[in-house]
Amino acid sequence: THHAATAAVTGTPAASSWLPRLSPGTAAPRRAGRGGGATALTAGVATTGRGSSAPGSLPGATATRDLGGPVDGGPTWRVSGRKWLVGNADADVLVVTATTDDGPGTFLVPRPRDRSVQTERLRAGSAYPAWPVGDVVLDRAWGVRLDTPDAGPSGATRQPLQAMESARTLDGAVLAAASLRASVRLAGSHARHRVVPGGPLDTLPLVRTVLADLAVESEAATLLALRLSADGADAALLRLAGPVTAAWLSRRAPLAALEARELLGALAFDAGSEMARVQAASGAVLAGRTGHGLAAEVVRVISEDAAAVEAYLVECSRPAGASRGLDAAVAATAELLRAAAAEARHDPRAVQGAARWLVERLAVTLQGALVVQRCPTPVVDVFLASRLDPGGVRGLGTLPMGTRQTALVVDRALGDA
Repeated sequence: THHAATAAVTGTPAASSWLPRLSPGTAAPRRAGRGGGATALTAGVATTGRGSSAPGSLPGATATRDLGGPVDGGPTWRVSGRKWLVGNADADVLVVTATTDDGPGTFLVPRPRDRSVQTERLRAGSAYPAWPVGDVVLDRAWGVRLDTPDAGPSGATRQPLQAMESARTLDGAVLAAASLRASVRLAGSHARHRVVPGGPLDTLPLVRTVLADLAVESEAATLLALRLSADGADAALLRLAGPVTAAWLSRRAPLAALEARELLGALAFDAGSEMARVQAASGAVLAGRTGHGLAAEVVRVISEDAAAVEAYLVECSRPAGASRGLDAAVAATAELLRAAAAEARHDPRAVQGAARWLVERLAVTLQGALVVQRCPTPVVDVFLASRLDPGGVRGLGTLPMGTRQTALVVDRALGDA
């Protein structure tokens, strides 16, 4: 949420006043207080109103212009209302969506010393204990507006919110990749040191197949997340590949955690174990987004943004000629994507029913392009045979590979675990 709040502030009139205070590399946080003069601030995002499952769909708060308030960065406003499921609920600064006389707006609200911003309750069971989730009540709290209301509904009015949601989507993809990696390391380390009848657990062919599949899944997820989060990543590519990646990895991370938990056996069912925490975190990686919402976002992007479609296809075509299997998959996906985009421009609802299947094909094809460019032959062979063959993506642990190849993949993933 801190990254998302920073993205919302970037490029707005409040940026020069607030970005230096939101630097993520600073010391322990201090309260903003009146005038917002403190440094090392933490930030949270408050976009979900009561009864809403999609951030920003029901603002749940109102804002009125009131000049001369004790917050710098622009003309001041008073924000009132209730926000549900606020990530980092006790942060020093909140980015809040609210309704105004000229439509929805996005506001930066520092937490003051008075009681105009209160955390009503913290919700138990957060996957990240240091990142409390709670409900926040605002009572004429001072804030500054981040968007530009006179730009019109399709202009700068939506830019801070769009930047914030894009950052949250990308963060969800990175967290999912990290969760996958944690599952591989925990399950692999346990299997390598656990002795069962027949020898070490990781030498059993069935277990080794599961570990190899988890390792390939983790490596492909990591490559995809790092490619999209790299400095200078193409904005057009991010508009499509961002929601594709987050939607796909948010489904694969819990599946990998389940497989890893089964390998650990009874040790993983202690609620305080590291594996239990990883499994809880794997299901909470989207920070308010949903898989179906992201799939609908993919349909919207392909129907409206031809540049994003072409940027995705260019990225998939970079290793052209390196693998006939990948070339065939990219060609098939390109034909599918262009047909879906044409249909979505005519009738988006006609494509939405197959949106998750489309997300799967787009994500796996892009992962294949990255794996072919970046990974050694054993990983490439396993990925292409299990993910890009005509049979589609299988459940984890069902590799059509021999024991020699799976052993090479497991050894690469675990090292000296």
